[in-house]
Amino acid sequence: MRHHSNFTFTAVIKACADVSALGYGRVIHAHVFSSGLGQDFYIQAALITFYAKSGHLGVARMVFDQMSGYGKEAIELFHQMRTCGPRPNDVTFIAYIEESFHGKPPAAVCTAMLGACKMHKKYELGVQVAEHLLTIEPDNPGHYVLLSDMYALAGRMDRVEVIRKLMRRKGLKKQVGYTVIEVDNVSHMFCLGDTSHPHTAEIYKYLENLMWKCKQAGYIPETDSMMHDLEEEEREFALRFHSEKLAIAFGLMKTSQGSTIRIIKNL
Repeated sequence: MRHHSNFTFTAVIKACADVSALGYGRVIHAHVFSSGLGQDFYIQAALITFYAKSGHLGVARMVFDQMSGYGKEAIELFHQMRTCGPRPNDVTFIAYIEESFHGKPPAAVCTAMLGACKMHKKYELGVQVAEHLLTIEPDNPGHYVLLSDMYALAGRMDRVEVIRKLMRRKGLKKQVGYTVIEVDNVSHMFCLGDTSHPHTAEIYKYLENLMWKCKQAGYIPETDSMMHDLEEEEREFALRFHSEKLAIAFGLMKTSQGSTIRIIKNL
């Protein structure tokens, strides 16, 4: 491993992040240090994404703090700007994020921001983040879907159709969404309504029971305009057997009580 280049390490770390291989990723991180490449920018950026996706934000922050640059000064200036009165706009926020990451933020950071925008119903800001995401990875069909979803949530259905036409013109097809969970150093992948897993029957039974308990406790599933293309029956199925819920149900079944469950989504 010591003879591998920084590009090899970066690619392997990204692969570990995509399949939620936390154990393997930590081993690669150790090899990075033993190879003397701990200060390589691309490796550090990949490690930040890897640990952030794995739920280890403290380690991700530690890697970030070890990076060289003027990020600290930029952040201090940003806070001074807020204290002195000028109100930061969207351009300021983008510059703040880019400086924090010594360039354009990784796509994973933008998708995390999109999740926050959806949670807090800041749909117009979500549109700006999604549009910025396209400048980072312009040929990723998943990003076009995210932008289309944000337009739908913001009530801008005319733009939804524009994005669809743009995808057709570029020859891009919507990716199949999936969720990955690592249990005992083995990665398990689930798709919507997945029946390929050897424990499918057990997972579905567990999930049905879990959803019943949630409803008894007052849980009401939120249906938003991101499912505007689905019929009522399809929408109910998508909500009940979403890939995330299948992965979480499997994790709850196969891990001890109190264990941390981490899932990774491709979209």
